[in-house]
Amino acid sequence: MRWGIDGRTLQDHFPGIGVYTYSLVRHLAALAPDDELILLVLEGAQNSRFGLDHLARLGNVRLASVEASAFGARQQWQIPRVLAQAQVDLYHSPYYLLPYRVGRPTLVTIHDLIPWVLPDALPKPALAPVYRACVRLAARRADHVIADSRATRDDLVQRLGMQAADVSTIPLAAGSRFRPVDASKLLGRLGLQTPYLLYMGSNKPHKNLVRLVRSWARVPTAVRGRVQLVFGGFEDPRYPEARQMVATLGLGASVRWLGAVDNEDLPALYSGALGAVNPSLYEGFGLPVLEAMACGTPVACARTSSLIEVAGDAALTFDPRDESEMAATTGRLCNDSDLRRELARRGLERAAGYSWEATARQTLALYRRLTGGQERG
Repeated sequence: MRWGIDGRTLQDHFPGIGVYTYSLVRHLAALAPDDELILLVLEGAQNSRFGLDHLARLGNVRLASVEASAFGARQQWQIPRVLAQAQVDLYHSPYYLLPYRVGRPTLVTIHDLIPWVLPDALPKPALAPVYRACVRLAARRADHVIADSRATRDDLVQRLGMQAADVSTIPLAAGSRFRPVDASKLLGRLGLQTPYLLYMGSNKPHKNLVRLVRSWARVPTAVRGRVQLVFGGFEDPRYPEARQMVATLGLGASVRWLGAVDNEDLPALYSGALGAVNPSLYEGFGLPVLEAMACGTPVACARTSSLIEVAGDAALTFDPRDESEMAATTGRLCNDSDLRRELARRGLERAAGYSWEATARQTLALYRRLTGGQERG
């Protein structure tokens, strides 16, 4: 069989969806050596994170370069033409902006429903109806939808009126490189003081970083005097509010901003942390929570959406809108070494239950089901 996978998200603009696409392709290629994967890639896209050359060397992955981005109308005719020329049996888009008529079975992964749940967190909130229309159209045009979590699946059913049978829940995973490692060299290179509490992710509004900063100001001074709150991840210049709040509250001495972190450095950054915190108001999956657990790092996260589904009983949880509870939870994480050891143990066990191989295997079975094929042993 020949599977067409839209890899135009393999660029810096899509850090989370890019990880999903890259990891999925790698493991699909290993699971289905007799199948061919046609991976669409965008010409000229800024890509410092994802090794396309590595994918091209896998043997059964063929890169197909296209000029049409996911944000323009041209994809509506260019992508179907490329797929037809490649004679793919199925088209899978990991992003909700896609060509809507491709003339073959179509699968789309919808990672979250932020346009419904948190419209004010969108880059342009006034365009929320447009975002909603695009997601709804993608769900209706596709033959089937993948959701990363039960929480997102339930949102699709309740908010878009989809039939549960038309949505498959296929969770993500932490890559195999996420495991406890020695962090000393990385911390020395970054000049990072220990101990530190790590937030890993972007600074988009739904990540709730302003409340995290304000809650950090409520943590006892004695804790902030010995523990640093470290922010890692791509910073969108459109959202400076969290940095501004640090300055307003005079927290500069106890806060460190790393910016974008190389993928290769992430396991050490997690491993060196006293704990990891994720205060997001809403997540389709919440991969940093699982990555931290896989590195043996105790986690405190928001009690909301998919985060509690992923974390289970292996993390402390808090109401992401309650700054007092958030402060009490992070303070407890910083102060209780016995608790941290127990959470680290539970987190390692929890993370071991997820794998990209399982994600790819379930996705491949869905490909074959949609094309009437049989899964090969």
